[in-house]
Amino acid sequence: MALIGKIRNNSWLLIIMIGLGLGGFLLMDMTSQGNGLFGGDQNSLGTIQGKPIDAKEFFQTEDVLYAGASTDIYSRRTSLWNYFLENEIVKDESSNLGLAITQEEFDDLQFGNNLSPIISGSFTNPQTGQVDRNQLSQIKQAIETNNIPNPQFISYWREIQKQVKKDALQTKLTNLVSKGMYSPSWMVEQYSNDQNAKADFAYVRVGYDQIDNSELNLTDADYSSYLNANMGKYSKDEETRQVGYVTFNIKASAQDSADIRAKLSSEANILRNTPLDSVQYFISTRAGILSDAYSPKSELDKMAADALFDADAGTVYGPYNTGSHYQVAKLIDKKMIPDSVESRHILINIADPAVKFAAKAKADSIVAVLNAGTTSFDSLVVRHSDDQGSVTKGGKYDYVAQNTMVAPYNNYIFFSGNKGEYGVVETQFGFHIIEVLNRKYITKELGARIAYLKSPIIPSAQTQKEKYKEVGQFINTNNTLDALRAAAEADVNLEYNSSLPVAKNDFLIGTLGSGQSTRDLIKFVFKGSSEIGAVSTDIYTFRDPVENYDNKYIVGALEKIIPAGNPSVANIKSQIENDVINAAKAKILKSKITGTDLGAIASQ
Repeated sequence: MALIGKIRNNSWLLIIMIGLGLGGFLLMDMTSQGNGLFGGDQNSLGTIQGKPIDAKEFFQTEDVLYAGASTDIYSRRTSLWNYFLENEIVKDESSNLGLAITQEEFDDLQFGNNLSPIISGSFTNPQTGQVDRNQLSQIKQAIETNNIPNPQFISYWREIQKQVKKDALQTKLTNLVSKGMYSPSWMVEQYSNDQNAKADFAYVRVGYDQIDNSELNLTDADYSSYLNANMGKYSKDEETRQVGYVTFNIKASAQDSADIRAKLSSEANILRNTPLDSVQYFISTRAGILSDAYSPKSELDKMAADALFDADAGTVYGPYNTGSHYQVAKLIDKKMIPDSVESRHILINIADPAVKFAAKAKADSIVAVLNAGTTSFDSLVVRHSDDQGSVTKGGKYDYVAQNTMVAPYNNYIFFSGNKGEYGVVETQFGFHIIEVLNRKYITKELGARIAYLKSPIIPSAQTQKEKYKEVGQFINTNNTLDALRAAAEADVNLEYNSSLPVAKNDFLIGTLGSGQSTRDLIKFVFKGSSEIGAVSTDIYTFRDPVENYDNKYIVGALEKIIPAGNPSVANIKSQIENDVINAAKAKILKSKITGTDLGAIASQ
C-alpha cells in the first residue's frame, strides 16, 4: 500500500512513465538519414572527432528514449548516431571558442522563465497549448528532494538534460555565426528587388512522350557522354553493391479461402440470431465494426448497401468477398440524416489520466444539476468548461455539418442524442456534457447504420510452410544469378528485381522497405566470401504489417560490385538508362522545333 500511495502522490511521474512505455518522447534534431552502425556486441561503435563512441552508452540511450517504440530499429539507430555526431561537433566547437552553459543558465533552461525548446516541446499540455508549469515544478521538487520512486525516470531526465545543453550550445554557436555575417545595403536591396520582381511569359511544353523509344538508337557513347557530364551525381565515397532478388508472393489457396468463408458463415448465423440491442456487444467480441453514425447509401460498402438499404432492420447479408476480406453485414437501423446540428457543451479536461474517474464523476454531477434545474447551463459553462473557445458563447456551437466535430461528439449530436436532453460523451479532449439544441433537415437523405464482421483472406500457416519449402527447392535448383534470372522470367508468378546500389550500413531496399530481413540481405551481399553472382542459401521473410503473416519470401543474390569513386557505365547503366533516353529524346525534339513563334511551335 505504501508504494501505491507513493505513486498516487506522484501522478505526474506515472504519466511520464506511461509515455516512456509508449515511446512518447523522441529526440529533436534527429530526422536526417545517414549511414548508421548497427552492431551491439563491440565496445565501440565508431569514432567521432577521434573520440570512440561507447556501445553501452549508445544502446542505453536508445533504451531510455525509445522504450516500447514501434519505429524501425535501423532508422532510429541511424538518427541516434547522427545525434551523437552532431553533439560531439557542437561540444568540440564550443570548447574551442570558450562557449559554455553556466549552472544558472542551465537551471533557467529547465525550470525558469527561459525554457529550452526541448523542455517546452516535451511538457506542453496538448489541450491548452501551454507548458505545464505545475508538472515541471513537481519534477523539480522531486529531483531536489530525491523523491523519485522509479530510477528509470532519472535516466530519462539525464538524457533530456544532455539535449538541453546541446541545444543551448548550438544556439549560441548559430548566433555567433549569424552576428559575424554582414550583408551590405546594396545586396539587401538587390535581393529585395529580385524577390519582388514580376514577369509575364508564355511557354510551350513538349513532353518526352512525343518521341517513341523505338525512334532511338542509343550507343555506349551516349551513356558515356551522359555519365561524364553528370559524374558528380553518381560518384560515391564508399563501395556500393547491387542486389538482385526474386520475390515469392504468398497468397491464400482456394482451400484457405473456403475455410475462412466457412468460419465466417458460422459467425454470420450467430449474428443473424443476435437481437439488435445485443449486436454492439457481439461485434466488439469479434473485433467487428459498428459505428454510431448513419451513412447515406453512397458512402456505404456497395455490396452491403445494395443488399440492405431497402431491407428491414435485422437483415444480414454475407459472407461476401470484398477482394481482400470476406465480410458479413447486418442492418441495425435507418433514419433521416440531419444536414446540420446546433449544440452546446461543457468540457471537463482529462489531460491527466490519473484524474479521469474524478472528471467523469464531475461530468455526471453537472448533468444531475442541469436535470434538477437549479442552475443555468450558461453559468455552469463559465464555472466548469475547459473549452475556452466556446465559454463566451455559453458553450454553444452554431449549426455544423456532419463530421465537422470529432467522431464521438459528432455521432451524439447527429444520431444518438435526443433534443433537449443532456448526455456525457468522451473524446480525446475529455468528457463533454452535451445538449442538442436543434437539427436541420434540408436534403432529407436517408442513412443506414450497419454492423460489419470481416475476416482477411490470408494464407494459412500450412500454405506459408509449403511456400517456404518450395522456395528452398528453388534455391537448390537455381544457385547462380543467371539461373535465378532465367527461372523468374520463365514463371509469371515470380518477379525479379534489381536494387539501386546500397552501402554496407544501409537498411533499406526499394519496395522491400526496411527491417531485419532487408538488413540481413544487405549483410549477405557484403560478406567477404560473396562473389558476383552468389545466391544466398537463406530465405528472407517479410511479414504483412497489418495482418502479421508471411506475405513474401525473397531469394537474393549479389548482382554487382561498384567500387568507390567514379562508376563505369557498365556498373550503373540500368540506373541512368531513363535519363539517357530522355536526353536523346530532348535532342530529337530540339531538332524538330523551328522558328521562335510559340503558336507555330505549339501547333507543330
